[in-house]
Amino acid sequence: MDRLILVIGVVFSLSLVSCDNDDDADNSTRAYDRGPMLENYSQNIILPRLQDFNEKAIDLHEAVVALKQTTNSQNLVQARESWKQAYKSFQYCNAFNFGPGDQIDGTFLEKLGTFPPDTAQIETYINQNDTSFNNFNRNTRGFTALDYMLFKSDENTTVQYLNGQNRMNYVLAVSGRIKSVTNKMLSDWQQYASSFESNLNVEAGSPTSLFYNEFVKSYEAVKNFKTGLPLGKRPGQQSAEPYQAEAYFSGYSKELMDAHLESIHQLYEGIGVDGSDREGLVDFVESTYGGQSLATDTREQWNNVTDAFENLPAKPIHKLVVENQMEMDAYYTELSKQTRFFKSDMSSKLGISITYDSGDGD
Repeated sequence: MDRLILVIGVVFSLSLVSCDNDDDADNSTRAYDRGPMLENYSQNIILPRLQDFNEKAIDLHEAVVALKQTTNSQNLVQARESWKQAYKSFQYCNAFNFGPGDQIDGTFLEKLGTFPPDTAQIETYINQNDTSFNNFNRNTRGFTALDYMLFKSDENTTVQYLNGQNRMNYVLAVSGRIKSVTNKMLSDWQQYASSFESNLNVEAGSPTSLFYNEFVKSYEAVKNFKTGLPLGKRPGQQSAEPYQAEAYFSGYSKELMDAHLESIHQLYEGIGVDGSDREGLVDFVESTYGGQSLATDTREQWNNVTDAFENLPAKPIHKLVVENQMEMDAYYTELSKQTRFFKSDMSSKLGISITYDSGDGD
């Protein structure tokens, strides 16, 4: 009888310890003040990034206006450079597809960053002088369309290609749409910021949940689409498909990916455009039971990702997947390892559900 009482006592004690640990994890998550984190994301990261992108979108459109007025090599070079700077700035904004960035006609990313381009359909619209964009062919507009039209060939050949009213009408319409979509996004976010900052819940649909899910999606876009797709790692692919790379015609894919990776790192750490490290997702993680260990492991694996990326030769992605497949495979492997930390482990630790389907089982 005494032994039975002892066993029951031990089991009861262990149950209390288990419950205490669960309560510690739950209470630490709820105790973390998400207000400063959300304010930091809103005021020091999202809005300044959108403001920078808006300015560069205006510069791009003005460069295209000049190119339409005088279609020559000098203006083409300026338009190309403005496109590059605007597209690079966009890499720091492509995770903001919630709130004002998620509309009935598509997300901010879908409207401006869908790739690769459907060049045949672009030519059809040009021949029809159709600049209405009243369709769902998002890969015929945005940055991907300008990548094709502004970087189709060498300068002289591209100038000759653009020397036609219909073609320049289409280029101008695309740059104008990038400008208008971006301006509206910035304006809407300025109105949305206060509600984003004040809602401290974490359930599905809350600002924290929406932001976290888009953060993970932005990371997975690098792994699945910017790397895995041209490398031939997506379901149904048998080999590398270099034409699926982002910015195929300009060849700036690696530079753009570098910016995208930096954006992910800054979002995780809570680093603002001024370089200041404030409250971010990592601080939220560290506030939870066992979160310090997860944050350390996450950072260590991220270092492996960036090391593998920096080990890649200075070539466009569409060349790397063919000429340096071993190095690209190593980079893709490190990206795949990172998924666990950003997605499953972090989701569990923060008590935030993944509300989208990435379609790859991880």
